[in-house]
This record gives sequence, structure tokens and C-alpha cells, in this order.
Amino acid sequence: MATLIHPDGNREEVFPQFGDKFTLEELQSFVGGLIEVIPRHPDGRHKGYTHLCNEEGLIYGLPKNEKASSSVGMTILGNVLKLSNEEWQ
Repeated sequence: MATLIHPDGNREEVFPQFGDKFTLEELQSFVGGLIEVIPRHPDGRHKGYTHLCNEEGLIYGLPKNEKASSSVGMTILGNVLKLSNEEWQ
């Protein structure tokens, strides 16, 4: 189960349409464009999870995602998809 974290703080569970892995198109639709893997928090939080965001969030002027930013330890813009490493690999 993956979680889509919206800039307004709302969270939504999302699932792959087919099987147990997301397609590239699904991942891009969740973040609204090209995907970028967010580096893990320096203190090792969130082991076992991968976070994805829109690579061009700054270019498109996407709003800051406070929840995701505080969770990963850096400023993140737009939707963030938190998924297990199994769903990502």
C-alpha cells in the first residue's frame, strides 16, 4: 500500500491498477509529472520506504508539502508518493 501525501496535508492510500507494482505512468500521474526519488532522511528514518515527487516542482511553482518536507528533512513541493521498497523495485 502506498500513500499519496498532498500539499494540504491530506493523505490517500493508492494501489497499483494491475498487479502489485506501479507502472511509470501511474507514478507520474500521482506526482503530476516526471518522478524524482527523494533522498532518505540523514537520520535513517523511513527505512523500507521510497518517496517520490515531481522533478519539476519548482519550475511549475507547486506548493510546499509541509508534511513530506518535515518527514524527509528537506523542502519538497507538490504531491509526494510514499511507497514500500517492494512496490518501488
